[in-house]
Amino acid sequence: MRLIRILFITFCIFLLTDLCRADQASQNDPTTASSDSLDTTLPQYPGKSFGSYMLDVPEVILSSPIYVVKGISWFAIEGIYRNGTLRRIVNQFVAFEPVEGFKPVISYGSNKGLRYGAGWEFFDTFKQGDDLFIKGSYSTNEYQKHSIKYSAPSIFSRDAGLKLLLQYQTRTRESFYGLGNDSRNEDKVSYYLEESVVSATTRWRTARGLAVEVTGGWIRSNTFDGKSTQYVNSLDSSKTLLGLTDLDLANAQFLRIGGTIELDWRDNKGQPSRGGQESVSVTYSKGIGDSDDLSYITTRAEAAHYFNLYHKRIIALRLIAQSIDVKGDVPVIPFQFRSGLGDANLLRGYTTNRFIDNDLTAAAIEYRWPIWDLLDAFIFAEAGRVYGSITKEFTLKNWHESIGTGLRLWNRDGVILLLQGAFGEDDTQFYLELGGEW
Repeated sequence: MRLIRILFITFCIFLLTDLCRADQASQNDPTTASSDSLDTTLPQYPGKSFGSYMLDVPEVILSSPIYVVKGISWFAIEGIYRNGTLRRIVNQFVAFEPVEGFKPVISYGSNKGLRYGAGWEFFDTFKQGDDLFIKGSYSTNEYQKHSIKYSAPSIFSRDAGLKLLLQYQTRTRESFYGLGNDSRNEDKVSYYLEESVVSATTRWRTARGLAVEVTGGWIRSNTFDGKSTQYVNSLDSSKTLLGLTDLDLANAQFLRIGGTIELDWRDNKGQPSRGGQESVSVTYSKGIGDSDDLSYITTRAEAAHYFNLYHKRIIALRLIAQSIDVKGDVPVIPFQFRSGLGDANLLRGYTTNRFIDNDLTAAAIEYRWPIWDLLDAFIFAEAGRVYGSITKEFTLKNWHESIGTGLRLWNRDGVILLLQGAFGEDDTQFYLELGGEW
């Protein structure tokens, strides 16, 4: 916890010093001087007092790791990129498509290991403007994920479209630590999750970035003994310890219907520097089969805002809240359907769904700066926690924290390659994603 706070302070100091240096440089840049000025002497920086020099000492100590990263980036830019070699490599990588529509899929995560596969995108499949995506992937830890997605943004009218999704995946070494914000590492259990999804979404868009979605579908989830070589591989053996019920381990099936209102006013989807994206969604899930006596409502609100400080130095802020209300006589729902914190997108310093309960809140701040035309580096700090009931238990205490850094290769339509490393309170995670999640 102390290391997290020290590194977070480093992040804040680095940001402030970077801003101050840019402001001072712009004030003393001779190219910004008036054309009427006859003074041709070099700009003179103001003198520093002894106290100022003393205040520089903690700044240098705290920010030195960041400047090492920036120094390496500078060397790469000056020594390799500016001569055109790396520029050509990056441009070829972004445009890589040996077969029309082919998209490689490569990723890495702590549980799944190295994932590899391929996808194909077929344009104008049934009518002009629609797309068909087919993707399949496997991993070194026997994870697999296969999906077919059809998208027709203007099938009903110019502003009203349709999305269809069929997806099947297995995850052999998922981790469960128990329910609640205070779940412990020593209670970790490995399990095997099998999941199938069928869904249809209609989306209506307006000219001002406002969109309304209605989604309906079916989801089935099954749990089995895990295949981890390091941890207990049976949820059943830990039912008493973890407070699980028979329903938690059952073949759970739900029918779902929900709606989302989204306002997207970002200036660029791949790397937004201004604007924001806000959304509110409500989903009703009704159990069928073994889960026919269970139903619940999931409400989620999310907001992201982007600020261009100077020269494409970007601050990204993100806030998320999610709540699950159970309907009917059964007080619990299967843990894999509850709110979870921890993955490559939310609380990145922890394994997938490290903290699970009914509700969650999370916040993140990210500082991005350009290295090359389409390649940015970033550092981030984030925090979050889960609750049995956010309305009864909300507090700013005992939030779990993580910090990290990474690289993002992007184009105007989205992120092409994402590499991240994150540090949690008692864990370290690395992520690689090429090919997107579609």
